[in-house]
This record gives sequence, C-alpha cells and structure tokens, in this order.
Amino acid sequence: MNDMLERIREAQALINGERDNLLKAIAAIAAHGGASIIPRDDRLTTKPVIVLPQRMYDRLLELYGTGPEDAAHDDA
Repeated sequence: MNDMLERIREAQALINGERDNLLKAIAAIAAHGGASIIPRDDRLTTKPVIVLPQRMYDRLLELYGTGPEDAAHDDA
C-alpha cells in the first residue's frame, strides 16, 4: 500500500513539475512583452486563448503548417 501511495506521489510531482515548466515559459513570454496574463474563473471549461500579432501568427503557420494545432504534433 505504501509503495502504491509513493508512486502516486511521484506521478503527481512529475505532473506538477511539467505544469510549472509551462508556467515558467508563459511568464518568460509575458516578461518580454509578448503576452498579457489574466486569470479566468476555474469553473469555465474553455481553453486559454493565445492572441498573436499577425506577423507572428503567419510565422507560426510557416513553421508548423496549416494551423497552430499542428505545432503540438511536430516532431522536429
């Protein structure tokens, strides 16, 4: 039982670490003026929205194909 609990805690720590890495990246982008960070109600289930200047959006399309959703699946 203790071994199982320890594995659950390790998995949670890994998830928290990955989430923290994402938050650090978001904070770095915001610190350089690339984004504004605003909170939303936790009860809303919509995805966060990232609004880019047109030139950055166009570059994203050049890098990853037909749309931003392709970026999540890029293996390069």
